[in-house]
Amino acid sequence: MTSRNMLPLALMLLVALAAHELRAATVAIDAGYNYNYWNPNNIEDVDYNTTGLNGGFVQLDLPLYRLIVNRPILRYEWTPGDRSQQEQIQRKLADSTSLEKFYEQILVHVPYKIMLLKYEKEVFIADLRLHENKTYFSFNNNAEYFSAGETISELVVFQEFSCHFLQIFGGAPPLFQDVYFGFSFGEYQKPYALPGGRYVYDAKFDYFSLDVGSACPKPDHLGFAFIYDVCISLGGGDIELSQGNSMNEMLQEDDLFLNSYAIKGMVGIQYEGERVAAGISLKGRGRMYNLNQSLNAASDSYPKSERIGSINKDSIFKAEASITIKF
Repeated sequence: MTSRNMLPLALMLLVALAAHELRAATVAIDAGYNYNYWNPNNIEDVDYNTTGLNGGFVQLDLPLYRLIVNRPILRYEWTPGDRSQQEQIQRKLADSTSLEKFYEQILVHVPYKIMLLKYEKEVFIADLRLHENKTYFSFNNNAEYFSAGETISELVVFQEFSCHFLQIFGGAPPLFQDVYFGFSFGEYQKPYALPGGRYVYDAKFDYFSLDVGSACPKPDHLGFAFIYDVCISLGGGDIELSQGNSMNEMLQEDDLFLNSYAIKGMVGIQYEGERVAAGISLKGRGRMYNLNQSLNAASDSYPKSERIGSINKDSIFKAEASITIKF
């Protein structure tokens, strides 16, 4: 068949597809709001302020229009905060490295019968207003002097990949059927100072943990449902104050550092994590509507000793609400 003969056939197929979409077309109205808050480890003589996602949206969508141009017909976004900061956060969320793209496109919520792979990314802006003079070391060991009253600003990205095995106790009582096991590893980089330290570092944190939890995911059936996910993580981690300046190596090589910051009974840095999520889902029939609300809280810490607390602790709180109505 020649290309001249194939052109009418392609046009007929396109017209048939458009006609099918028009017959089945539904107009969808989506609205939602996202609020993220990060509570970092405090630094002495510093006001540590953070900004996360904080805004809502309303959009109008038509399947045929999205099929052609791959975007909604109309979308409006607003924020009660600084618009330029929100745009900076959203750009960073959308700006993915090749590894992130692999996670996002291949491993994001890929469901199997007994396994769930998940990649999560959160972005915040950290603003540190100094009450006294401090030296700031970038990750590549460049030093910069800041006077009291000046502000250090940095974009902070949290990344985590997890692999959890689900329905391990399929024949067990209902209480245990939602239990899962697995592992997680993640990293982030943020302004950090050792307890009592005079220097601020652009430090890198990484960890690997074994996880155990229980979850009731979002259902597919109509009606009301309660959603939850509770997870506890234990493992090991490391803190690089700057490139090649690992705290784990300091613990092994520096007796003074070991006596001050080592974990009791072990040489190395321990990681602990707790995550709690809860929400509701409501799905209707006829003029279809979906209502979803969720609250998420996560806390990560790097203990050094029961006697003197922890080297670092970060807590993230997320609140999300969305509704979809189809006509």
